[in-house]
Amino acid sequence: MKSLRDLFLLSSLLVTLTVCLLLGMAVLIYPLMFTLFFLGIFLLLLIEAEIQAAANPGIERIDEPNFWFSKIYNAWLYVTDREEWAYFASLLAGIFSLIFGSMFGWILSMHLKALSVSLVSWLVGVFLLSSMAIFTATSRYRQKSQ
Repeated sequence: MKSLRDLFLLSSLLVTLTVCLLLGMAVLIYPLMFTLFFLGIFLLLLIEAEIQAAANPGIERIDEPNFWFSKIYNAWLYVTDREEWAYFASLLAGIFSLIFGSMFGWILSMHLKALSVSLVSWLVGVFLLSSMAIFTATSRYRQKSQ
């Protein structure tokens, strides 16, 4: 463990496992939903950026496109500045996984009748989601690949 980022991710995993051992497996509903949605959305953003970058040669020579109105902003940012792209993709994946993970986690906890641990599960899931987003946004692998 060389950095605070690694310790934060490790501590969130340990907290998740400890709370799961204390309160039961129902606590894993929200952390599992948040993790699946975060990784899925992040992967979709990565694949979309790779496809757009491959389909548009010379995309790095474009002046900065508008975030709201440009369909190639994600690809342009991926090609020109991967560090900024990782922050952007982690933020978007985190926000959308929080929204969709909360909705589907609530539906699943209603179905499993696990409402007694729902708040604890949501809080543990948010802690795990934030640590994954920080870990992804500041990854050393991404910095070495540039």
